[in-house]
Amino acid sequence: MELFYSRCDIFVAPSRYESFGIIYLEAMKYGKPVIACDTGGTPEVVNHGKSGILIEPGNPAQLAGAIIDLAKDKTVRKRLGDNGKNRLKQKFSMEKLLDNTCMYYKESILQN
Repeated sequence: MELFYSRCDIFVAPSRYESFGIIYLEAMKYGKPVIACDTGGTPEVVNHGKSGILIEPGNPAQLAGAIIDLAKDKTVRKRLGDNGKNRLKQKFSMEKLLDNTCMYYKESILQN
């Protein structure tokens, strides 16, 4: 799979539902701009207009428009890809996830 992520210009996965969206994080690891549906846990991962484009589920015209827009503009693809890679590091790195988990348990203990 890494080969596919590394060679694509745009990562498109218009799932009608994603509970979290790890596939988008995998694409962001390679600095790829993401096009995804604005549903489920996806907006937590993909920041619309900053790390990717979120479209309405079941809207093929909007999906096609997003693909065409990114295909035409290398600068925007690069910006979204770079922002996604930074978002991955800042919000979803192993260190950040461990810190958040520890904080959650500490707060739970203090409340009881």
